[in-house]
Amino acid sequence: AYEITYGDWSFRRVLFRSINASIGFDKAMWRQDIAGSKAHAEMLASQGIISKADAKEILRGLDQVAAEIEAGQFAFQTKLEDIHLNVESRLTEIVGEAGKRVHTARSRNDQVALDFRMYVRDAIDGLDRCSRPIVRAPWRLPSSCVRRNAACSAAASDGSTRET
Repeated sequence: AYEITYGDWSFRRVLFRSINASIGFDKAMWRQDIAGSKAHAEMLASQGIISKADAKEILRGLDQVAAEIEAGQFAFQTKLEDIHLNVESRLTEIVGEAGKRVHTARSRNDQVALDFRMYVRDAIDGLDRCSRPIVRAPWRLPSSCVRRNAACSAAASDGSTRET
C-alpha cells in the first residue's frame, strides 16, 4: 500500500524502494551468496584481518541462515533490497557484531559479480548433468522426446537408424 504524505514524497520513496529491490530475483542465488561469504570469511581470518573466533562464528551463523532458507523459515525482506543484505542482516542477528565483518574488503558489486558467476556456473553444471543421458544414448529416449528433422528422416529411410 502506498501512503502519500509530504506532497507525494512518501509515495516516491516507496515506489523507488520497490523498483530498486532485487530480492525477488536474486534470492535464487542464496547458496552462492552464502558460499562466497564463507570463503571470504575464511580468507579474512587467514590474512589476520578478522579473528579466527569471528570467522568461526560467521561460518556457524551462515550455516544457520542456509538451514533456515532450506527449511523455508527465512523471511526475505524487500526493504533489505537484495540477497546480500538479507543474509548479512540475519547473520548479524545470529552472531552479533562479527556478522558485520563479513563485508570487510568486499563491495556489493563484488558480491553480485561472484554470486552471478557462481550461479551461472552451477546452472551450466546442472544442464550438463541432465544432458549426459541424452548425449550418451539418444536411442533410449521415448519417441515423444525426439524431434524429427530432415536428416533423421533421410537416415531412417535407408535403414541406418531405428524407427521410433
